[in-house]
Amino acid sequence: LGLSFSEAFPVRQIAPCLAELRELVPAEVPIWIGGSGSLRVGTLPAGVRVFIDIADATGALRELQATRRDHMPA
Repeated sequence: LGLSFSEAFPVRQIAPCLAELRELVPAEVPIWIGGSGSLRVGTLPAGVRVFIDIADATGALRELQATRRDHMPA
């Protein structure tokens, strides 16, 4: 699950929004965030990862796909 927070989004609202989302989404579903607003967030809930640029996210997506393939039944 990916979200982008712009610089205009109030930084004080990001962490609480993510905490609420983390409670609603199954723990095995990673939450990825990006955008210039996400760089200003302090502590994040478990299972939430910040990406600085699209290259980082692309690499993480490849890793996730490989992990999921490895755990699929034959």
